[in-house]
Amino acid sequence: GASTFFDKGSTARSVMAGTALPGVEPQLADALLVYDGEAAKAVTAVYSSYARVGREHRLPLVLLTPTWKASIPRLRSLNETRNVNADAFALVDCIRKAQGDYAGHIKVGGLLGSAGDGYDPSQALSAEAALVYHSPQAHALEAAGVDFLVAQTLPSVEEAKGIASACASCTVPYVVSFMVSPSCYVLDGTPLDEAIAAVDAHVTRRPLYYMVNCTHPGHLLHFAETRAVPLSPRLAGICGNGSKLGPDELAHLPKLDSDVPEAFATDMEKLWRQHHLWAFGGCCGTDHRHIDAIARHCTK
Repeated sequence: GASTFFDKGSTARSVMAGTALPGVEPQLADALLVYDGEAAKAVTAVYSSYARVGREHRLPLVLLTPTWKASIPRLRSLNETRNVNADAFALVDCIRKAQGDYAGHIKVGGLLGSAGDGYDPSQALSAEAALVYHSPQAHALEAAGVDFLVAQTLPSVEEAKGIASACASCTVPYVVSFMVSPSCYVLDGTPLDEAIAAVDAHVTRRPLYYMVNCTHPGHLLHFAETRAVPLSPRLAGICGNGSKLGPDELAHLPKLDSDVPEAFATDMEKLWRQHHLWAFGGCCGTDHRHIDAIARHCTK
């Protein structure tokens, strides 16, 4: 079967509709949900639903800390003095430990995200600025005890270089995931293969592997099927959007758009069987039904 799969990237989207957190910056809500009793219960329920899928299908599972936008500069700008990254890890680790004999099959990834809007490469940092910006969070997550680091929603090669350097300055393994368009170019216009090669060449300790996120698996499948050469062997997986819409369209939607889980998972299965990807997860517009469908299709 497929080697591993990821939880849905943004837990907050699953629980925010029923959770009021007045005065909280929306992009921090993922992390600060751990401090709200009812919200923390909802977060636990979401993560536990993914663990049930993993247990049922006997697959390794990666749970990502809800720290996508919990960078240290942003926390400081909001006068947030709690150790948000450590507390977010503690919650996810507690959920892992509650899974009994399946807990040993779960890894916790410390999640970092782009400094600006992941859909807008004009907001991306330079490599030098990104190293300074992201290093404190990378080290905070490592100190908390994560198994590895995951840098997602990166819309430019320059910021990817800097965040990779920040992760490489730690001792735990790390993964880099690009935000890509439906044509599977990084949003700054760089071809995916070139982006991967550029980051690999920039750092002293390379990422464990690469992923793409926030695009429908059908787009990556089409990209793989219509190119003259195989996908980069450094590309291991995708955290896919439930929607086939592009970033410009998704950024202005009043609500999440989503494909049906079976169609979504069928494309994931083809990426596994035909193109040798092995790390799969969900992003915007997905939930435990999509994760379950991926697991079923990739353990046939």
